Amino acid sequence: KMKDDTVIDRILSGNSKGSTIGSDYFVDLCNSYGKQIISAEENAKIIEVVQSLRGNPVTAKYFDREVQAGLENINFYYQLPIYFEYIGIKCKALLDLVIEVKDKEGNTLYVEPIDLKTTSNTTLNFLSALKSFRYDIQAAWYTLALESMFKGVEIKPFKFIVEST
Repeated sequence: KMKDDTVIDRILSGNSKGSTIGSDYFVDLCNSYGKQIISAEENAKIIEVVQSLRGNPVTAKYFDREVQAGLENINFYYQLPIYFEYIGIKCKALLDLVIEVKDKEGNTLYVEPIDLKTTSNTTLNFLSALKSFRYDIQAAWYTLALESMFKGVEIKPFKFIVEST
């Protein structure tokens, strides 16, 4: 919210070490490119949701990287992009979480797709949101993408992990 002249002066005057090019301020500007500023309230909600998911005995296993690192033959993929072709059209799917379970020889036994959702409503009403927002179509699309990536491998039924904001 500074005036243009102030921004230019800060960049040109440099940082505390006397550097002009690459001042702390300029580096911060570059690092924030394409990002959106969120309010303290939104940040607090995000932290609360993350803590809830990591602290819940049912969902914690999906987010504990230390536990996951100790699991043999199980791979956890977060934000997995899948590029594939469907009826001659190039497509992309971006899955929140995919768990790949392998046998001792390294062959994939099955894949488990999971999507994270937040709701301002109670999680008990998620089925209604699933129908309203047609998350069933999203689940079908992601399953189709996984089938193209993991040909001939069992794709487990789609799971949603839901938390209330």
